[in-house]
Amino acid sequence: MKQSYAEDTASKDYISDQLSLYFLIAQLSGLAPALLFGLIIDRTKVWRFFLLWHCFMLASLIIFINYVPGAKHIYTSTAHAPHGLVTGFILMNITASGIFTLNQTLMTKSVEKCNLSRGAFLGAQAMCSGLGVLLIDGVGGNLYDADPRNPFYMCIGSESVLIAITAVLALADQLHV
Repeated sequence: MKQSYAEDTASKDYISDQLSLYFLIAQLSGLAPALLFGLIIDRTKVWRFFLLWHCFMLASLIIFINYVPGAKHIYTSTAHAPHGLVTGFILMNITASGIFTLNQTLMTKSVEKCNLSRGAFLGAQAMCSGLGVLLIDGVGGNLYDADPRNPFYMCIGSESVLIAITAVLALADQLHV
């Protein structure tokens, strides 16, 4: 049975309102970790929070991906998104804002301890960040066509590699920030 234009528009408005609400909840919930970081980040090693928050991001991605449909599916006012999908989305936004704050703090502390060219250090960080975004965007977009969950699997893989590298460097006592 085909929906009328009014029903289709109402359904799109409902989805837009729901996504806006979820994004608002996620952004407001991200304020508490930012305040917490401001209070304790200078009193401890940044890499510990870095490792912890990337583990939270990995868990959020896993929660989210468990509810992403394998086939192309659009949620409507009559077919709501599962609560796990919404929870994963909100948790990913909260942890992403915390990770962004931690990355900026980590870069600032690293540059302060850098004895050589600080510009080269920041340039390398910007280049690696840009390449990562291009890789996830370019490859993830092509992978999405095969299965909508594939870009998230790619993010889980990159988070896992980052966590493993951080853990190995921490065990080797090479993290001093």
